[in-house]
Amino acid sequence: MPTEYRRVVFPNQELRQALAAYETEEAHAVPPGEIVAVAMLDSPAGMVRITLLDTSQNATYCADFAATHIAAALIRFCIDNKVPIPKNSRKSLRLMGDNLALDIVIRERNLLDLTGE
Repeated sequence: MPTEYRRVVFPNQELRQALAAYETEEAHAVPPGEIVAVAMLDSPAGMVRITLLDTSQNATYCADFAATHIAAALIRFCIDNKVPIPKNSRKSLRLMGDNLALDIVIRERNLLDLTGE
């Protein structure tokens, strides 16, 4: 059976919308402002740092979120906007330039690892 890879890339404006919609459910407030940068942190592992620019205060803020929280917000955003996301698939986050992407792998159980790792 073939393996399907899918990548859904979220521009920073849509990432902001996803987090804003999800914060009402999970009570994780996002500081005000426009997202200007996203980074995956090595330490602590599993964290995503979002840098926001608040033009009303002329200030930049950083907010750290668990990758699982960000992924849940993006999946909820996809569901709400009718972007198909397979339930039984492996999902992970990846940086794509200045944007965050949700990578989806479907039917990977038959893969043969040729890297020797």
